[in-house]
Amino acid sequence: MAEFFNLPGTQEGKLVSLRNVRFTEANGNATLEGNRTITDGTRRAVVKTESFASFKDRIIPQGPVTVIGLVVERFGEYVILPLNNESIY
Repeated sequence: MAEFFNLPGTQEGKLVSLRNVRFTEANGNATLEGNRTITDGTRRAVVKTESFASFKDRIIPQGPVTVIGLVVERFGEYVILPLNNESIY
């Protein structure tokens, strides 16, 4: 995830793959819907799953995962928009 932050402001609109990140809200009950924080232990980003996404009710996976999605920048914060259920594994 470090390379993701090396060039701030240049990632918007790109498809990224962030490996070995964890969802901070992973508790065995919370779903992916909404804004969910991921971290590599140092840096943070937000994964946003829209309320109309077919996978919104999936329980947030625990442990290290890979997140693939499109990047948008909102108010100086990166937001990752996963493409589908297979974008988080």
